[in-house]
Amino acid sequence: MTGITESMVQKEYDLISRHVLAARILHHLGADERVLDIGGADGLTRSLLSNRHVISIDVLTNGVDVIGSAAALPFADRSFTAALALDVLEHVDSDTKGALLEEAARVADVVVLGGPYDDTQVRQAEDHQRRLFAELFGREHPWLSEHASAGLPSLRETQQRLAEHGFATITLGSNPVAVWAEQLYNSHVALKMGLDERTGGVRRWLLEEFFEQADATPPSYRYFVVGARNVGDLDSIAALWPAADQALVTEAVRRVQISTASVIEHGLTTLDGLRGAAQRGWAESVEAIHRHVKRLREVEVSASMSARGWAESVERIRELESMFWGAPDERSIKALEELVLSEKPWRTCIAGPAIGEPLRWNVMPDADPYQAWLARRSVSEPPTCGPLFSIVVPVFNPPAEYLTECIRSIRAQTYPTFELVLVDASTAIHVAPILARFEELDERIVVIQRNNEGIAANTNAGIEETTGEWIVFVDHDDLLEPHALAAIASRLMEEPSADLVYSDEDKVDKTGNFVEPFFKPDWSPELLYTLNYIAHLTACRRSLFDKIGGLRQGFEGAQDYDFLLRATSVANRIEHIADVLYHWRQHAGSTALDVQFKPDAHGAGRRALSDLLRRSGSGTWVDLGVGATTHRIRYERRAELVSIVVPFKDKAALTEACLEAIERSSGAVEYEVVLVSNQSSQAETFAAIDRWRERWSWVRLIEFNEPFNFQRLNNQAAQAASGKLLLFLNNDTEPLHTDWLEPMVELAQRSEIGAVGARLFFENGAVQHAGVVVGIGGFAEHPWAGLHPDAITPAGPSYWVRNVLAVTAACLMVDREKFEHVGGFDERFIVCGGDVDFCLRLHQAGLRNVMTPYARVLHREASTRDRIPPENDVRESLRAYAPYLAHGDPFYNQNLTLTDTSCRLAID
Repeated sequence: MTGITESMVQKEYDLISRHVLAARILHHLGADERVLDIGGADGLTRSLLSNRHVISIDVLTNGVDVIGSAAALPFADRSFTAALALDVLEHVDSDTKGALLEEAARVADVVVLGGPYDDTQVRQAEDHQRRLFAELFGREHPWLSEHASAGLPSLRETQQRLAEHGFATITLGSNPVAVWAEQLYNSHVALKMGLDERTGGVRRWLLEEFFEQADATPPSYRYFVVGARNVGDLDSIAALWPAADQALVTEAVRRVQISTASVIEHGLTTLDGLRGAAQRGWAESVEAIHRHVKRLREVEVSASMSARGWAESVERIRELESMFWGAPDERSIKALEELVLSEKPWRTCIAGPAIGEPLRWNVMPDADPYQAWLARRSVSEPPTCGPLFSIVVPVFNPPAEYLTECIRSIRAQTYPTFELVLVDASTAIHVAPILARFEELDERIVVIQRNNEGIAANTNAGIEETTGEWIVFVDHDDLLEPHALAAIASRLMEEPSADLVYSDEDKVDKTGNFVEPFFKPDWSPELLYTLNYIAHLTACRRSLFDKIGGLRQGFEGAQDYDFLLRATSVANRIEHIADVLYHWRQHAGSTALDVQFKPDAHGAGRRALSDLLRRSGSGTWVDLGVGATTHRIRYERRAELVSIVVPFKDKAALTEACLEAIERSSGAVEYEVVLVSNQSSQAETFAAIDRWRERWSWVRLIEFNEPFNFQRLNNQAAQAASGKLLLFLNNDTEPLHTDWLEPMVELAQRSEIGAVGARLFFENGAVQHAGVVVGIGGFAEHPWAGLHPDAITPAGPSYWVRNVLAVTAACLMVDREKFEHVGGFDERFIVCGGDVDFCLRLHQAGLRNVMTPYARVLHREASTRDRIPPENDVRESLRAYAPYLAHGDPFYNQNLTLTDTSCRLAID
């Protein structure tokens, strides 16, 4: 097979061969123009099709385009040239099998089904492999057990169902049963012993030599059923298929068996070496025990002599008791009950107008371009000197291959000054030999055996055994980039006052591809209060770790979030490295899919955030977020008047629609509307003004009888307004929900907050504004503009509360004192740019600008003014934006595009 890559060699032959054959069929039939990949969470078929016009649907979240059921596909009839389902039917019950076939036939002209079908030899082979796996690992094989539970599909019934829908079919065999069984056992043995790399040779031979010459040799483990509405399309498919050669099958079985024997032999040799090392180390172990006992005696004496230390310990105990046993805010309890019991979708509270047309919503890069980007980016060279990093990894029963890959990625660091402490609390028997082997190989590695007291306690125990100035946290199944520590060390040389450093990250899917990168902003407190966006990779100065008392028990599931909330609240300086240094393993147990079934997974994060707020004494509480692991801080709102400044020039109907929407959406906030007429001249406008004054007592009118200058107009209106809070609002906007002012008021009243912006929408439901980034388009633009409101991007979604450099004055709230402190709007600007400049001055004054998605407003952008900016505004913008055009917007990752508003990766 041509085009073999190293990533293919690392995967099981069975996994790669089925996707190659599926791609070959689709390409030959010319059916790869629009492909639906049912159950396509692994994304392999997409990577093998040249044009990649593939939509994947699955119940998993591994980078698929649509989360849904194959028994009720959300697509119109014949939406696709082909529907593909590889190894799916054997995982679902009989009713779903039938529904899947009917749905696939409905939405596509060609149907390609690949997988094992009900056959005596196949059943026996699967049962045998299940027993072998159970003996090796002490648990059921994850997907073979699903086959047994759901039942293998009938080949004859599958063909008949397609025929009932007018499809002609052809059936082709692949992957001889004997080769499938031996290769799977080979993988399981290598997995058990942590020696997966020793199987690469036989996997390469299977792909290079065996595939084309003998893959179709019966009896086959897998059959492809290809259905087409046009029988002529099927005539030539058999010619594409690999050959059959029984002698080569025998040779393949022999080669795989030899590979398995080699893995076992190498493992036994390693075990003998470890046994000898253990005997040699017995005396050293006894001496280590004596040293630890002596240290404990010293600590005991020191504690009894230190009255201050005793008092501090008592205070810490009381603090913990109050945290766990004190009564939480009743509003927070009510919010949690609503989260668990309500059937209302989480994102209802941030929804915009109805979606009127298809909108782009998945902006994540495809696997291959992203891997290429990772490979060609510039990476940090290791500095010649720097701190000792103490990497601490709590270990509890990870799969052998994940644990092995994790440790190897740490050993592969280009910056060599580190120690790795592995805190093993595992009960699985395969873990200890793997850890012992690495401890023997590398003097920088230390393994600590410990009873499982939870990830927080185990991590703290590991840190107690370290000596480094900096602590680095890594999970036992994740991966580091080779230059990860070098990048952190280099940043610390540049910023020696830093206390905490974090990086960007992505995920590793089950096929080993890096997917779903998350390119984070620089330090963003409001975003951290929404969710743990810092996550991985995080390095913390030891003195900061000690200052806050390390990780706390009682927050398992969100112990890292609790730690970061406390650490960032007292850290001297927080640094962000805009580079993917960490790969987070994606698997079924890594993330809760629905908090309604596991409310406590969400609750640990809520308690951590509630505890931080309780310490601040600010009268705040935690409300529902917009999904699992997200939160919303609510602030006590003071009773203060909001002056809503609405400029207009004629176009009375537009302004009246805005006023009516304000009236409909009025809640408990007291407000006035200051209408600013800029040289209106139409009779119908004057008639409307009279009508508004009579109808609404909260409307006031002032005249601005000068040539249009948006900044001067708003400055004069602010002077005439009575409110403590100013809301600058375009007349081409309409609030979309009741209590729309509350989210902005709560934030704008905070002493540390500058401007507050809302989430604005176009009439077709697309996002119009979720903040402003300086640099997009060479000036400043709205990230996420034009995307679906739920769009997935490498910058995250647009519906998180987050800090931004600026927000649009189409809907901008600010405290009057802060407005006046920075001098209001700069009247050197005429039409546009002044709002961004105003926000930059608030930012430079040490205030944080925020976008909240909980205030939702329709914006008929440019309904009243020409969008082409005056030359004067271009010149003034370049002056005001210069520092950020040169060095980047701190809240927009430098790896994201500046050519458009999509927030996509800047691959070009």
